[in-house]
Amino acid sequence: MNLGIIGLNSREVAESAKRAGYGVGIVTYYSDQDTIDLGNFFSIQSDRFRPNLLTEYSTSALVRLAFEKLYGKVDGILLASGIGCDWRAVEKLERFFVVFGNDSAAVRKAKSWKTLKEKLDRLGIKYPRTEVIESNKELDDIPKKFHFPFVLKLPMYNTVVESHADLQKLKELNFTEALVQAYVPGIPASASILSTGTDAVILSFNRQLLGVKKLNASSELTYCGHFVPLGRGISTEVQEKFKRLVLELGLVGSNGIDFNISGNEVYFMEINPRIQDTIASVERYRGINLVEKHLDCTNGGVKIPESYSNRVNGKCTFFADGNVRVGNLRIAGVHDIPFEGTVIQKNEPVCSFRIDAPSEEAFYRGMNEKSAEIRARCESF
Repeated sequence: MNLGIIGLNSREVAESAKRAGYGVGIVTYYSDQDTIDLGNFFSIQSDRFRPNLLTEYSTSALVRLAFEKLYGKVDGILLASGIGCDWRAVEKLERFFVVFGNDSAAVRKAKSWKTLKEKLDRLGIKYPRTEVIESNKELDDIPKKFHFPFVLKLPMYNTVVESHADLQKLKELNFTEALVQAYVPGIPASASILSTGTDAVILSFNRQLLGVKKLNASSELTYCGHFVPLGRGISTEVQEKFKRLVLELGLVGSNGIDFNISGNEVYFMEINPRIQDTIASVERYRGINLVEKHLDCTNGGVKIPESYSNRVNGKCTFFADGNVRVGNLRIAGVHDIPFEGTVIQKNEPVCSFRIDAPSEEAFYRGMNEKSAEIRARCESF
């Protein structure tokens, strides 16, 4: 069977599919060396040596390229980051492809705050105070309802708003919908959940890495990666509520729930109805192929071995702290590798890297060491 893998970054999903024995066609944004090496690769990045995510990337462009390159050539598609949570994009794709995973109706429900709020309230799942706004014209009214700091969430951009000055800068953004949430300090985490539609299992709880300075994060909420396992327990009650939420939303396959641990309380943040960025780490932790299990779920059944690694493994994304020109980044553990000489703009991702360690402390040491190694191969200008 041939699978189309579509997403902002599709490499890890494509690698998992290939390990499971499937042929792959990849439609993505970044023209990284190790993604191109996977074969049957198509990118919307116009200049291989000058990525410009903010001006070039859109889900509409991915949909168009997928139709142009994959239509009639794959048996179905898997949706990764940047597109799997966009119900409008999913709706367009399902007209032409078999979508192995959630259809547009299920994605729309999962990303509708009104629907989510009703289910969260009924299930007794805590969440921060949240409101939907429809344009930047509503920004001035937010301080009347939320105390500083609060969080503004857009599809490709999350930020903590700490003052009226921060709020004024956001007026330059154009958007048709955004979420405003009360700020909840704590430990950011996620759950990787498999669902057949009638049954669900939590594969792992994962620690999210947000705003890591060693990785040149531009803001407190910049997603910099993760590691598995989380390192602390989650009550059986919360686990059952998370599984119930996934099932009540009608989600199938691999899905993720982001949450925050604040003191002894767990606060739901959002749900991602697609294969998550944690795929390779969860596979190592549980000794499974997640694409294979995802497909099993969409066919109505799945078996998960009761095994867990005692290692801490995860992925980190290293960002440019200014405009940089990269050197040779084909070094051990580094992935999403730009071509030597590529110019990366400030705050955009340079590459990612994996760390496998015996403990959390060793994981962070490895993260710092690898960050320094990558930084030494980036020339600022």
